[in-house]
Amino acid sequence: MKLMKTSKHINIKLEPLTYKDKNSVFDLFTNEKVLQSYSKKPIPTREHSDDFIQKVSANGHWTWKITRYEEINGFLGICSYHHYNQENKSIEIGGTLFPKFWGKGIMLCAFRQLIEQAREVFNIKQVIGKTQSSNKNAIWMVEKLGFNKTITINNETTLVKYLD
Repeated sequence: MKLMKTSKHINIKLEPLTYKDKNSVFDLFTNEKVLQSYSKKPIPTREHSDDFIQKVSANGHWTWKITRYEEINGFLGICSYHHYNQENKSIEIGGTLFPKFWGKGIMLCAFRQLIEQAREVFNIKQVIGKTQSSNKNAIWMVEKLGFNKTITINNETTLVKYLD
């Protein structure tokens, strides 16, 4: 994927997530602040990191690591597509960053790139995002991208962006 610059002038790029990233992925999904956005721990132990990467990289899931362009090991977080529905021309997107990178426009930039690619590669007409209703910053961020709240069930808010 191409190099993109955030509003805070951080050059990021999206690269396929691989098993070499398992330690960074485990550190991300065991971070206490990150876990506040999840109802259950996504990776129970370091040994389960490979299983998690397999799960988010197969069967209709595509996941990228978000990195700083200037750094070799600049792992900032992940973003992904999942639940691709060819019939409805819809796809879900999601992502998680280490807390020290929150509020810097990084996920906003990554999501813009994912949305653009979904339109071009999959001819997507509807992009869906889901988050815990208490995650106000995530909701605000996707609303900034043109998503609208559609429904909230069991503390999970679903937002949708319709593409031309």
